[in-house]
Amino acid sequence: MGIRSFIRGIKEEKRIAREKAEIKTKVIEEEQTRLNVLKQAGIVDNTHVINTRTDDYDVFLSECLDGDVYIFTSEDGEASVDLNLYVANIFVNSPKADALMITEDVDYYRTYYKPAFAPESILEYFYPGNIWALRGKAVKKASEIHKEYISSLNNNDKYVFVTAATILDGNADSILSDDISLYHMPLKAGDKKCPKVIGGDEYKRIIAPLIENTDRWIMEDKFNPLISVIIPSKDNPDMLKECIESIKKDSYKDVEIVVVDNGSSEENKDIITKLSESLGFKYIYEKKDFNYSYMNNKGIRASKGEIILLLNDDVTLVSDSLEEMASMAMNSYIGAVGCKLLYPGTNRVQHIGVANEAGGAFHKALGLGEDDVPYGGAVYNQNVIAVTGACLMARRSVLDSVNLLDEGLPVAYNDVDLCFKIYEKGYRNIVLNDIYMYHHESVSRGTDVMDEEKLKRLAKEREYLQNKHLTIGGSDPYYRRDNR
Repeated sequence: MGIRSFIRGIKEEKRIAREKAEIKTKVIEEEQTRLNVLKQAGIVDNTHVINTRTDDYDVFLSECLDGDVYIFTSEDGEASVDLNLYVANIFVNSPKADALMITEDVDYYRTYYKPAFAPESILEYFYPGNIWALRGKAVKKASEIHKEYISSLNNNDKYVFVTAATILDGNADSILSDDISLYHMPLKAGDKKCPKVIGGDEYKRIIAPLIENTDRWIMEDKFNPLISVIIPSKDNPDMLKECIESIKKDSYKDVEIVVVDNGSSEENKDIITKLSESLGFKYIYEKKDFNYSYMNNKGIRASKGEIILLLNDDVTLVSDSLEEMASMAMNSYIGAVGCKLLYPGTNRVQHIGVANEAGGAFHKALGLGEDDVPYGGAVYNQNVIAVTGACLMARRSVLDSVNLLDEGLPVAYNDVDLCFKIYEKGYRNIVLNDIYMYHHESVSRGTDVMDEEKLKRLAKEREYLQNKHLTIGGSDPYYRRDNR
């Protein structure tokens, strides 16, 4: 490192330190103001703080009261001065609430906003993190139902299990989350990233009965549903060939492939026709202005599968993916299923789910390395409001129930609109981060940030989407951006 780079690094560290100090001062002032307001309102404090690492679970349970609220912490963080009254107030004003996912941050700086009711997420990783709250009656209910199993767990795992069980037993009204950060984790020496959450095999061992009791679809040899892969493509025979060959290598063989071409040149049309004969796929050619929704709808209607996979021609399957995606898609409560997409030959994220805010929908963690995405966001399977149409699987019945893709969105946001419609029907969408594919993003059509006309079209389609889904608006039950 040169001396100039070294000096710039020191200046940047000092700037961040000043910014953190200013934020901390502001946050502490806000906490004191909230506390004064809550006291003046006469909020009754019926909360108890439990340290899950040291407080004996059985003693806690024996003293647990139905109407009281218990705040659980798993690390040596610093609680806001208004934590107890603030949480108590939420439960008083939400009589149906059994659990609250409390927002936390690292060193007053990097905020971890948690989803509320995310059933698929809680089966994959413990998203409550380092602080959360449960109503006493919910704790007692979960403890009684799983009494025998809980007795076999160690102290900390009992708290984790009961919390996961409460979330799984809940719904959008009983499991809440809040935006105000009430717990401040210290930045440990040498640690530049956010604290990790519990996940993976060790976590699944803890909650094993919850996974076993979940009504999940399991593929059986006697019934492997046909997957119809719909691939829109134009003048891209080389990448199309790579895409289809990767599908053919997948171990799941009950697959039909339908390629929909909106006007390749005669030369490329001949090449693709020969590919369709050698690789065995259905080729539909119709010269027409580009309309992604129309092309996919045409392919869906021409297909036979019980499961539909919308796949861009610039996506390459890296390893076996289809069976796991189909196993998830066949669940009656699941709508759209996506997977992690990486830029070719890298660990840089192109897609781990689509998030939604007031400014519009966007790809989460776009361009970040997998290891740089905090709180397991690129590691664990989790609920999302939408997945990209570059790789989107769903049952045909689900797609039919929302009238397929909206052809009024020919280029952008058609996949988001589809997922929004599915979500509004009551299904839950999910991204599978334990499998991945490579995405040569926008190779066929180019990007949407190249010229003014494309930007105008993008803005128009975003407005169309937002006006169509006013009940969703700029909200997302599974994501909030770090705003510090």
